[in-house]
Amino acid sequence: MSDWSLQSGGDGGGSAGPEPAGGAVPRVTAVVVTWNRVATVRRLLGDLPVQRAVLDGRCVLDVVVVDNASEDGTAQTLHEEHPASRRVDNRAASGRGAVFTRAMGHLYAMPEPDEPGLTIVRNRRNLGGSGGFNTGLAWVYAQAERPEFVWLIDDDARLPEDALDEMLSVMTADRTVGLVGSRTVDIGDRVSPVESTIYFDRSTGFMRDRPPPGHAMHGAHLGWESAPDRAPAGVEVDRFSGSIDVDVVSACSMLCRWEAAEAVGPWDESFFLYCDDADWCLRVRSAGWRVVCCLGARVFHAPWHTKLTPVRDYYAKRNAVWMHRHALGGLELRRLSIRWPVWLAKESVRQWRAGRRMNAWMTARAMLDATLDRGGPLPDRGRGTEPSKLSFLGMLVVSFGLAAAAAPWVRARRVPAWAGRGGTGSSGGTGSGGGAS
Repeated sequence: MSDWSLQSGGDGGGSAGPEPAGGAVPRVTAVVVTWNRVATVRRLLGDLPVQRAVLDGRCVLDVVVVDNASEDGTAQTLHEEHPASRRVDNRAASGRGAVFTRAMGHLYAMPEPDEPGLTIVRNRRNLGGSGGFNTGLAWVYAQAERPEFVWLIDDDARLPEDALDEMLSVMTADRTVGLVGSRTVDIGDRVSPVESTIYFDRSTGFMRDRPPPGHAMHGAHLGWESAPDRAPAGVEVDRFSGSIDVDVVSACSMLCRWEAAEAVGPWDESFFLYCDDADWCLRVRSAGWRVVCCLGARVFHAPWHTKLTPVRDYYAKRNAVWMHRHALGGLELRRLSIRWPVWLAKESVRQWRAGRRMNAWMTARAMLDATLDRGGPLPDRGRGTEPSKLSFLGMLVVSFGLAAAAAPWVRARRVPAWAGRGGTGSSGGTGSGGGAS
């Protein structure tokens, strides 16, 4: 593996992309969150120093690996393989309130601004994807000189050599772009598309790969989608090149302008896992920044549905309710708050009838915990045994009853600010949304 102490950027080579004003080479900090996947994160780390943008000197790349209290020796293994790396502990119980000390317990001396490298931060407990990324962002926040961009990456992703270069070209060409995401391709065959364009349907609360009629990006998307059909005879048009505005990009690989990250505030750690990246994207858009999918920047990753378990399904449904409360307000939010308990109840019954009893129970419990605002990890990871019909019906009746009763009184939900850092949290109001479990 590459020695991160040597990755300080060069003096150029190849065809240089756009640069910040004054010709300065931008600094990028990659943040990777991992939990009990040392072999996986080692492979990803091998992809980072060989990024073309780094080798050609078009950026300086730092890497922060956040170890979510792994039990497989992740932090120690990475430090042994990269002796020049910095090892840091987060002694706080959250990412947004992180308190950093040396691994041996002494206060950590911040690195010089021109000293790129690998930093390994170990959380005292598993904070999930949202808390893990907050830990990495808090580390960036604590530096005397912060980067122009932060690159959030899933630990089980694989990156072609041009991934960062493509995203940087989009980001540096337009200062109104706050977030740039990669196009996700199936890691199995490295050809099949998994995710590209993602839009938020405000009337249903679901994410769509096509914006619904009336959406601000509906016309632009139809134009992009039909471009190959409208091309002159004999002219091939590659839809998967260039970039397109969207509502959401995946944290599988997203590049964020630090100015936008600082203004929007931390991820909502009550989410723990799932929907947290979508929630953050919607908040970035609500703050007035563009969110863009860079179609030429591929990232290889397993399709999300192949990793969906009853517990992960629970997180996705519980957190979607809170995402609505961040992104919407007023009558729009009240309407959706009435519709969603009905949809969740029907979905739970459908799952039970299909023989997916654990999924049915988890859907009902997600509705209950969202209503009661019970966040973080599922304490008992659900149930040890499949629920009986009587216990399932009891859970469903209580969950739906509370959610339906609370729906008319639902208000926008506020995200906590950075603890002790003077940053601001945000709420959606009526604006324009990691290895952990």
